[in-house]
Amino acid sequence: MFILCLTIQIAFVVSIVAAVYYFRLYKLHGISVKEWEEMKEDNFLMRELLNNLPIPTTVKDIKDNCNYLFWNKKSEDLYSVSQDDLIGKNASVLPPEICSAFQQTDRETIRSGQSNTFQHLILADGCEHVLNMYKQLLYYKGEPRWLISAAVDVTEAAEKRCQLEQLDLQHRLLLKATGMKLWTWDLRRKEIT
Repeated sequence: MFILCLTIQIAFVVSIVAAVYYFRLYKLHGISVKEWEEMKEDNFLMRELLNNLPIPTTVKDIKDNCNYLFWNKKSEDLYSVSQDDLIGKNASVLPPEICSAFQQTDRETIRSGQSNTFQHLILADGCEHVLNMYKQLLYYKGEPRWLISAAVDVTEAAEKRCQLEQLDLQHRLLLKATGMKLWTWDLRRKEIT
């Protein structure tokens, strides 16, 4: 689990650096949306870096009703919503349960500057997924401006952990019921514990 958290943090730092660079000209210099569209080719590297991150990454403009500025390909895959359907809109276009969860963590992040939560969401495949969601505010001139989000689907790891906890409980109950004791034999040290 430590390695997973470290991986999330590293990917998140890369996301922040890429997002700041990607949106720098658009928001910092106040260019028009049309000019921004024309500049997309110049920002190919940063756009592709964000789009090819191994984790779902999004960027919202908190000064513009938390509308999405960026929604990468992994986000499309995880949530089954295309960039075209979301860019320039807020989470209200997502399914109600996902919208509610996102808005709640957005409010928490805007209050505290960051959040790291586990969300249990039913996604487009109809299955419940456990998502480790990390959100961070990005500031410009001392003011909160953008909300960047990264998510990792930890459903499989959560299921494995639950299975291990269940097996451990069964093992302890069996030992208690039979009155047996556990012991280990360290062959190198020639010790029995």
